[in-house]
Amino acid sequence: MTNKQHKIDIEHWPFDHSRWSEWQSLAEQVKLGHIIEGCRKQQILEQTYCLAGLIDQQIVGLLLFVVQPIGPEMDIPMIKDGAGNILTEAKIRAFEVLESYQRRGVGTALQQETLAFARELGCYQVRSRSELDKTANYSIKMKLGFGMHPAFRVFDAESKSAGVYWVKAV
Repeated sequence: MTNKQHKIDIEHWPFDHSRWSEWQSLAEQVKLGHIIEGCRKQQILEQTYCLAGLIDQQIVGLLLFVVQPIGPEMDIPMIKDGAGNILTEAKIRAFEVLESYQRRGVGTALQQETLAFARELGCYQVRSRSELDKTANYSIKMKLGFGMHPAFRVFDAESKSAGVYWVKAV
């Protein structure tokens, strides 16, 4: 059995991209379709960026991030630098690679492009959160030099989820 290497392409797909329906279809397939609707409800689509991971022009991975001020999401005032400028971050809200394409570099390529794109957009950092069972994501984040902070996400008085916040300055 031969392991044929395939070129990985990472593309930025705005919501009006000619193949946008394929991104949405993959998001639905991997149970992340609600993320776009959440961005729409929060009226932050203009700060939302979607990346497509492609092999042989087939979308096999996706990543969505939102550019936002650092602080308010954690119920604290916006963080500013020494000159008084508001610091922003690229917060990853959705990241998935089809299982049959995992461990081929697609996830790493998506994360690397996010770091580069966030830097171009003037973000101070990239941040995301992973559940404890996302060990493949942990490997990528550690390889790329993200710092980690274990934390609970509290949904209500009776429901919380253990995970890790990942942060990397860009």
